[in-house]
Amino acid sequence: MVIFQRTILFILILLLINPFVYAEVTNYDSGESTGGLDVSRPDDNLLETQRIFTRISNEVYSLRNKPPITTLSYPADGRVVSGNFVEFGWTYTDDENDEQLNYQLELDDDPGFYSSSSYFGFGENKRKIYISEGDKPYYWRVKSKDIFGWGAFSAIESFYLDFSRKACEDGTPYFECSLSNFKYCDAGELVDDCEVCGCSLNSECSPSGICLEKLCFDGTRRGLCSTKKPMFCQNGELKEVCSLCGCPERQECGSDGRCSSVVLEIKNPSVGQRAISGFLGFLRSIFS
Repeated sequence: MVIFQRTILFILILLLINPFVYAEVTNYDSGESTGGLDVSRPDDNLLETQRIFTRISNEVYSLRNKPPITTLSYPADGRVVSGNFVEFGWTYTDDENDEQLNYQLELDDDPGFYSSSSYFGFGENKRKIYISEGDKPYYWRVKSKDIFGWGAFSAIESFYLDFSRKACEDGTPYFECSLSNFKYCDAGELVDDCEVCGCSLNSECSPSGICLEKLCFDGTRRGLCSTKKPMFCQNGELKEVCSLCGCPERQECGSDGRCSSVVLEIKNPSVGQRAISGFLGFLRSIFS
């Protein structure tokens, strides 16, 4: 009987054990294996679109993962762009929400990309590039990489780089100040140079040429109330202006803009209060 029970137990253990299987991860571009991944009991009962692993044979599974898709955003296809600095933007999408790890941007004046310049980066979705030669069309494309490999290049788009206007991206001519943001157009790129272009009313020019917002010593911005009532930041100094900033609790705003403590007037004093008041009056009469 004992032998029979042990035999049954041994058979049950064998039925419960499911050996690990080998899953092959495939690189998107070259098709070469990037490593082995052990998985336990992949579910073959799911729909094809729901499976993480697809069965190739009895013991080999292939990882199902769609490559990332890159779509170009700007400059718009066929647009005329002025200046040496051109900003490129694109969008990254991934069905499995895998994070974008790298990107590769290719730029060429040949639609076949036979002599293209490549620019690499990480998780950004835009890149500004200086282009020295103009007055001709350019072609560009971008591809992205997730944890499993590179996706395909985006569709190719083009733009015409116009050097005749010699203007920055907002239309400011070369070596002039922008009328919208106090920037200086330096050969196609908008840069900070407050010594030439000045600053806004709430800012001041720093030695580095960057406009810095004027603040009071406690960090309050110019023209705003401090967190400490009734202080108001005016021309870099904190002043009491309770008409704008209010007063702390149990204080009231005076005509001079300062806060003062509220005096409580007792209209109907109690018997004890009258006795104390009379005693204090008696003491004053003695020492007066």
